Parts: sequence; C-alpha cells; structure tokens
Amino acid sequence: MSNSRTSVSLKDFIQTGEFGPIKLDMTRDEVITILGEPDDFSVNSNSKRRRRLKPAIIKYGDIEFYFTDETDQLKMIYSDHVSEFRGGSRISLDSWIIRGSAPRKEIEKTLGEIGVNFVDVKPWDPTTSQIRLDSGVELVFNEEEYNPLGLYSFCLKDDDTDG
Repeated sequence: MSNSRTSVSLKDFIQTGEFGPIKLDMTRDEVITILGEPDDFSVNSNSKRRRRLKPAIIKYGDIEFYFTDETDQLKMIYSDHVSEFRGGSRISLDSWIIRGSAPRKEIEKTLGEIGVNFVDVKPWDPTTSQIRLDSGVELVFNEEEYNPLGLYSFCLKDDDTDG
C-alpha cells in the first residue's frame, strides 16, 4: 500500500473524468492500494448496506468514493458542503479554480477558456443549478440567498448510479 500522498489536479479531473490515477469501475482494493488506507468511511442508511462487511463509502479528506454492493467497484467520486476541497492525509489536491462558493459565471468562463464543453442538467434540488461536463463530471451550484452562493459540490458517477 502507498505511504506517500497521491497528487490529483481538479483541472485534469474535470477535463478527463480521471481523479489522478483513480478511475470509475476500479475495485476498492485497487483504490486503497493506490491511495492507502482511507481517513474515514461511512455506510448508506438503507438496511441492505448496513449488513455489508465493507463500508459503502471511503473518504480521503472531503473526497468520497462510493462502491457497489455486488462487485465492490467504484461507481461515484463525490464531494460537497465544503469551502475548500481537501484530499486529507493521502491526496495532495490541486483545486485549481474549483473551490466552494465559486460563482457559476466564473467557473463557466474559465471552462470556456480551456475548451471544456458543458450542458445544463436538471438539478436534484430546486435550490441548485447543475452542469455536466463532457468528461461526465457534474458541478452543482447553490442558488439560495441564505446559503453561500456558488459551487456546492462536484461528482463523477457511473451512468447507472442513482443520485
């Protein structure tokens, strides 16, 4: 297992959909071999996942990796609710312009400057707006006045993953 920190560029992630050396469909063991033991883990609230021996989610700082029950493969990379995205003790994260509360117009302008195409997608919450990049990465923006406006979360998920 790795004893060093893995470098990840969020600019590369939004352009390619690859989180450094981590890619969707890798097994949990492959992810842990590359990144080392996670900083934390959690389980889904439904009873089926609570009975499983391995946690549904492993965490490195603010970055969450979601695994399937059936094949134990990586199906989603996700982070939310933070002012500054951090990779914890195992990931050296270059956040580029991706920071909590970054204005949507600023993000869209920068994406255009580097040639990253995106489309609006229906948000899961009416208080947010959401864009999907060609790489599959989705960015969610808070639109409510009482919350910090701007970038709220990023996500890359397998097309078959709910949520």
